[in-house]
Amino acid sequence: METHPGCLCSDPHWSRSRLRRIPSTQKIAFYCTMTSGLPPLPLIHSVAVRKQTFTDISVYRLGSNASAQELDRVENTDNNRLSFLGRSTLEYAFTNCTSHSFPDQDRKLDDGLALCTHTYDIVKLLNVAWSGTPVTNKEATRLMEAYVGALVLESEKEGIRFAEGLVKHIFQLPDSAPIIPPPPVNRPDAPPPIPPAPTGLLHDLAKQHFIELLWEDIPSGPRHAQEWISDVTLKDTKSDRIWPCVARGTGTSKKLARADAASKALALWNELGFR
Repeated sequence: METHPGCLCSDPHWSRSRLRRIPSTQKIAFYCTMTSGLPPLPLIHSVAVRKQTFTDISVYRLGSNASAQELDRVENTDNNRLSFLGRSTLEYAFTNCTSHSFPDQDRKLDDGLALCTHTYDIVKLLNVAWSGTPVTNKEATRLMEAYVGALVLESEKEGIRFAEGLVKHIFQLPDSAPIIPPPPVNRPDAPPPIPPAPTGLLHDLAKQHFIELLWEDIPSGPRHAQEWISDVTLKDTKSDRIWPCVARGTGTSKKLARADAASKALALWNELGFR
């Protein structure tokens, strides 16, 4: 059988008996019915993204200490990255839906997402390393996160709306009361809300993992047309391990250059072995 780079069939850990059929649009459509108060499950239209969503990283049997080279070999063929995007979207949706916090909130979200995966009945389509073993809650949670991440890739608006529906169901949050628009007045429209700065997001994420951000900022050019280059290095405060210059950003100010570098570092965060 001919194989191609990145194809599941080319992985040495796979055999014909382990390969499962990737769910088609027609199959997934069966699971889009409203059940138990959950929002309808939107379709993932891209075949490639659908394949990635339903391929658990466990099929590659990588340990938590997998090297960067090992991770690169499974890039864009498993749902781990989609899971990271989906989790961030779910947490963003939670803050949109309520200002309250819940005891053991992360665990409640994990368990709720796993239950949603079973309720939608899509967990049986998940491709895992051990087909004879029931899917664990961790794998089921990751599948639901990855599904949300896939929807965000295809339509940010639809993905966020679905994520909000999930967190409202899991935490039993009331629907927002309808907003009655005020009478029109002659004034300019309010500016759109400013999204969270990537530099702040990277700082918060690094703090959670006991990582220190080391910045090197270099200006260049004349003062009236100055360009900045910012390199960010990561340092583990527990082990003193260093990831030198994981990202470089440029901009017309130090702030913009750091924001550019932070955006790139956030995109690489999962590759560095953090979760």
